[in-house]
This record gives sequence, C-alpha cells and structure tokens, in this order.
Amino acid sequence: MRDPTDAALVWLWRSLLILAIGTLWFGAFSTLMPAKSIALYQTIMARFNWRVVPIDEARERRATQVLGALLVLLSLLAMWRLGPLLDLPGDDQGHSGFPISSG
Repeated sequence: MRDPTDAALVWLWRSLLILAIGTLWFGAFSTLMPAKSIALYQTIMARFNWRVVPIDEARERRATQVLGALLVLLSLLAMWRLGPLLDLPGDDQGHSGFPISSG
C-alpha cells in the first residue's frame, strides 16, 4: 500500500509542472505581444480603480519583452527539472526518478 504522502507529493509536482506551463504561455505572450500584455495589465488594474500609464512607452515595451523572455527561460528550466521527477514507480520503463518510497 502506498503512503498517503506519496500521492500528495505527486500532486504537488504535477501542480508545479502545470504552473510552469502557464508561465511559459504568459512569458511567450509578453515577449511576442508586449503592447497587449501591457494593455492586459492596465485592464486588470483598472478593475481595482488604479490607472497605470507608462512614462516611456518604448522603454516599457522593451522591458516587457525582456522580462517575458526571462519568464520563458525560467519556465523551461522548471519544466526540465520537474519532468524527470514525474516518472512514477512502476512506470513502463521500470525506473523511478521520483523521490518517494515504493512501499
């Protein structure tokens, strides 16, 4: 019988992988369409009664592209590190990269 903490760890690792995929999408969106990313942020902040206007539009777009690319890089790194950890005991290849007991 498997330890209940094993299931919790599997759920946690899968959740982190889903989060990494979401950040990859958002980073790509910010890198490829910085103006729309800025407009999305302005729309979200308007719901909280805040008006956000960049002082230098061109500089803001460049910064959004750079930070979006950094987000893509970090999410790819996270997926690379989390991927092997999802090989569960008893999988088809007969190996386990997941650090849990197979009681």
